[in-house]
Amino acid sequence: MPDTPAFADQLRFANNEIGYEVVVTPSTVTRAQVIADLQQAQRNGTIASSYEYAQPLHLVPSTKSREQVEREAASVSERERSAQKTLYWPNA
Repeated sequence: MPDTPAFADQLRFANNEIGYEVVVTPSTVTRAQVIADLQQAQRNGTIASSYEYAQPLHLVPSTKSREQVEREAASVSERERSAQKTLYWPNA
C-alpha cells in the first residue's frame, strides 16, 4: 500500500471562487505505523476505541415535572425567547 496522507493539511479558497484547492504534504510516517500507533493508543486508553459519545457516569433525574417545565417555557418573555434563539439557533 502506498504511503499517502490521511487528511489534507489545509483547504484554501482559490481566487475567491466557490471551489477550493487541497494542499497536501506527503507524510513521513507509513500507514502501517499510523495504524500501529492508533491501536497502541486505544489499548492504553489514550484514545477511545470508537467515535461514539461517552455517556456521563452518573445520570441525575430531573426534579421538575413535565408540567413545571411546560409552565416555565410558556412564561418566557418574547425578548428572552429571542435571545435564546440567537444564542442556540443563530442560523434559524
